[in-house]
Amino acid sequence: MFHREALKSAHVALMDIDETRLEESHIVVRKLMDSAGASGRITCHTNQKAALQDADFVVGRLSDWRL
Repeated sequence: MFHREALKSAHVALMDIDETRLEESHIVVRKLMDSAGASGRITCHTNQKAALQDADFVVGRLSDWRL
Protein backbone atom coordinates (compact mmCIF):
# COMPACT_ATOMS: atom_id res chain seq x y z
CA MET A 1 0.00 0.00 0.00
CA PHE A 2 2.75 2.50 0.89
CA HIS A 3 4.69 1.78 -2.29
CA ARG A 4 2.28 4.07 -4.13
CA GLU A 5 3.75 7.53 -4.46
CA ALA A 6 0.51 9.20 -3.34
CA LEU A 7 0.65 7.34 -0.01
CA LYS A 8 4.36 7.66 0.80
CA SER A 9 3.73 10.80 2.85
CA ALA A 10 0.27 9.87 4.09
CA HIS A 11 -0.94 10.52 7.62
CA VAL A 12 -2.25 7.22 8.97
CA ALA A 13 -4.55 7.48 11.97
CA LEU A 14 -4.98 4.14 13.73
CA MET A 15 -7.90 3.50 16.05
CA ASP A 16 -8.65 0.68 18.47
CA ILE A 17 -10.28 0.60 21.88
CA ASP A 18 -7.68 -1.95 22.96
CA GLU A 19 -4.41 -0.11 23.58
CA THR A 20 -2.34 -3.30 23.24
CA ARG A 21 -3.75 -4.02 19.78
CA LEU A 22 -3.35 -0.37 18.90
CA GLU A 23 0.36 -0.50 19.70
CA GLU A 24 0.71 -3.77 17.73
CA SER A 25 -0.99 -2.11 14.75
CA HIS A 26 1.34 0.86 15.05
CA ILE A 27 4.36 -1.44 14.87
CA VAL A 28 2.98 -3.26 11.80
CA VAL A 29 2.15 -0.04 9.94
CA ARG A 30 5.55 1.48 10.79
CA LYS A 31 7.28 -1.62 9.39
CA LEU A 32 5.17 -1.45 6.22
CA MET A 33 5.96 2.23 5.79
CA ASP A 34 9.66 1.74 6.46
CA SER A 35 9.93 -1.14 3.99
CA ALA A 36 8.30 1.03 1.32
CA GLY A 37 10.53 4.00 2.05
CA ALA A 38 7.49 6.01 3.12
CA SER A 39 7.88 9.05 5.33
CA GLY A 40 4.28 9.34 6.47
CA ARG A 41 3.08 10.09 9.97
CA ILE A 42 1.23 7.63 12.21
CA THR A 43 -1.05 8.67 15.03
CA CYS A 44 -2.82 6.32 17.43
CA HIS A 45 -6.28 6.90 18.87
CA THR A 46 -8.70 5.14 21.19
CA ASN A 47 -11.41 7.60 20.18
CA GLN A 48 -13.02 6.95 16.80
CA LYS A 49 -14.15 10.54 16.26
CA ALA A 50 -10.60 11.81 16.74
CA ALA A 51 -9.18 9.16 14.40
CA LEU A 52 -11.63 10.00 11.62
CA GLN A 53 -11.21 13.77 11.77
CA ASP A 54 -10.21 15.09 8.32
CA ALA A 55 -9.94 11.54 6.88
CA ASP A 56 -9.80 11.24 3.10
CA PHE A 57 -10.55 7.51 3.25
CA VAL A 58 -10.94 4.76 5.83
CA VAL A 59 -9.59 1.21 5.87
CA GLY A 60 -11.28 -1.17 8.27
CA ARG A 61 -9.93 -4.25 10.01
CA LEU A 62 -6.18 -3.81 9.68
CA SER A 63 -5.82 -7.07 11.64
CA ASP A 64 -7.07 -8.93 8.54
CA TRP A 65 -4.09 -7.57 6.57
CA ARG A 66 -1.43 -8.97 8.88
CA LEU A 67 0.88 -11.66 7.61
